[in-house]
Amino acid sequence: MGELIDKKTSVSIDGRRLFAFKSFELKQSLNTHHSFELVIDIETGANRYVHDLKDRAAWLGKPLTLYTSSARKPTLLNVIISSSDTDIV
Repeated sequence: MGELIDKKTSVSIDGRRLFAFKSFELKQSLNTHHSFELVIDIETGANRYVHDLKDRAAWLGKPLTLYTSSARKPTLLNVIISSSDTDIV
């Protein structure tokens, strides 16, 4: 599995940049659809740049774009098809 190592990675959902997230994992194999997991840090709650987790239902069907500092164009374009509020400790 390849690893995206770029300290200046950013994620946008429906054109609105997320300024805080814990991790982004992309899973992809031959002859299947890829999937991704974006983990948002809920401990940043009062930060005005962080989306409220209640927004996650509105994110369904919206585009997710991943940018890295080394690329001139978006590194990944995706569509959000599911959401979960599972707590990861």
